[in-house]
Amino acid sequence: MYIKIIVLAIFVLVVSGCATTTTNISDEQSLANNQGLVVTKFHIQWQDKKSSLVGDLEFYFKKEGSEAVDASFVMSKPQDLKVVALPPGRYHWYKVLIGDYYMDLDESEGFTVKTGQITYIGDIYSSFDQQQFSLSGESSVSNNSEMIKNELQQSHPRLMSKYEFATQITNINSI
Repeated sequence: MYIKIIVLAIFVLVVSGCATTTTNISDEQSLANNQGLVVTKFHIQWQDKKSSLVGDLEFYFKKEGSEAVDASFVMSKPQDLKVVALPPGRYHWYKVLIGDYYMDLDESEGFTVKTGQITYIGDIYSSFDQQQFSLSGESSVSNNSEMIKNELQQSHPRLMSKYEFATQITNINSI
C-alpha cells in the first residue's frame, strides 16, 4: 500500500515538475513570429463545496512527437478564461490533475495551434465529487464561440483586431 502511494507521489512530482503552466497573454503583448494563441474557458462544479481541491485543477497536454509533457492549463478561478501563446503544432491531452488525484486522458484528442491565429478550443466544463478516499468526475467541451468572441473583444481588443479567430472544438475523454 505504501509503495503505491510513494510511486504515485513521485509520478505527480515528476509530471508537475516537467510541465510549465501556461500564462495568459495580455492585450498589449505581441506574439513571437512562431506562435499562435489558444483560447478556452473553464467552468467547474464541485458537489462538495468544502473540498480542499476547489480551484486546484490542471489539464496537461504535450506536443505531438514529444514524450515530455509540455504545459498545462491551470484553473485559477471559476469561469476562468485562458488566452495563451504556444508554438505552432498539434497538441494532445495527457492528464487531468485534481489535487493529489489524476485521470489519464485519451491522447488521440487535442488541438492544433497555427502561427498568428487565435484558436478557440471550446469551453471546458468539469464536475467533481470528492468522497473520503476517492474522487469522481467528468469533463466535457461546448462550443460557445460567439460568447468567447465578445469576451475577447472586451478583454483583448487589439489581439482580436490583429489575428484571425478560428474555432476548433477539442474533445476531452478519460481512459
